[in-house]
Amino acid sequence: KLLLKILPFILLGSFLSAQVYIPYRVGDKFGISDENGKLLVPAKFDKITIGNNNDFIGYNFEENAVKTSYILKDKVIITNSDFTDFRFDQPFIVGIKVNDPDNFRFFNDQRSEQTQQLFNEKGEKLLNGIYNTIAALEDDAKPSNNDEVLLLLYSTTTKYSVILYSKKKKSIIKTYIENSRDVDLDYKNFPQSLIVTYFGQNLSENKLSLTFQDGKIIS
Repeated sequence: KLLLKILPFILLGSFLSAQVYIPYRVGDKFGISDENGKLLVPAKFDKITIGNNNDFIGYNFEENAVKTSYILKDKVIITNSDFTDFRFDQPFIVGIKVNDPDNFRFFNDQRSEQTQQLFNEKGEKLLNGIYNTIAALEDDAKPSNNDEVLLLLYSTTTKYSVILYSKKKKSIIKTYIENSRDVDLDYKNFPQSLIVTYFGQNLSENKLSLTFQDGKIIS
């Protein structure tokens, strides 16, 4: 027998989208269904938590470990991973592994206590390195559909880089800043322009000024 557990806040967020995705339970396992009870993701998880973008995290509890899977709508994108959490940063998925989950707070600046990896919506790993922070520098209110995406990387060696990444080529096509000890982002005129203050190898202060048109860098 299929037992649907529908929470009010799930429905509120789901009604605003074209398709509703709802956690369901069969016995002691959880999966995903649509609003009509059609099974979309089999019930194979011990627990499911709900994200903000029609995404979910499925948990499987093993004897000495917790394995996580990232579910976007009706597809399991990343399976049986060691990540603590995931973030959908359209068009990317960021897998986050926390060293000490019991004492970690995501709203505090504890970047050194976590590592992140970047994936696309097919679950393919996109960057060779492992970083403390990965962020797409885009307009959150209107993410672009351009091939090229500007990324801010904070490495495990506590250095910042700003790169231009091609989704089609799945590679870095330009490096604007590499291994700066600090950066300051001026969003005053964003998304029309962005000014990044950074420090070179001789610790001199430098400024990178970027101009955008329809989300694409033009100068």
